[in-house]
Amino acid sequence: MSRWHNCMMYWRRGQDAVTVLLAAWMLVSLWVMRVDVGSMVGWSILGTAGLLLILGVIAMEFGKFWEDGLELVLGLWLAVTPWALGYTFGSALRYNALIVGLVIFVLSSLTLIGHRLDASQAAATTTPITPAMP
Repeated sequence: MSRWHNCMMYWRRGQDAVTVLLAAWMLVSLWVMRVDVGSMVGWSILGTAGLLLILGVIAMEFGKFWEDGLELVLGLWLAVTPWALGYTFGSALRYNALIVGLVIFVLSSLTLIGHRLDASQAAATTTPITPAMP
């Protein structure tokens, strides 16, 4: 394995661990900030954070490209939910969702870029098969 591959493997595992911790914080923050879990806001954060938590745990084990793509989309959704669902009543909750969502979005973006660089490096190091000359 190349040094680049080892570095990216550690980065992906770290990114997944941070995603799991941030998703767990979002779940706990519902109760810390006394959000009504029966409301649309509560359900949205509960569902998004729950999916991020599950994806992060799965990604720690398997580390597939699609998991990081879903984490990217869910992180973006989490960041825009204060405006999409119109919950400007609690500024702490709004900033919490915005910051956690943006951090997940940026980390997933960097990991997806790493996937792309890893694939292009692997393609560059493979030797093409040339037909045998008669």
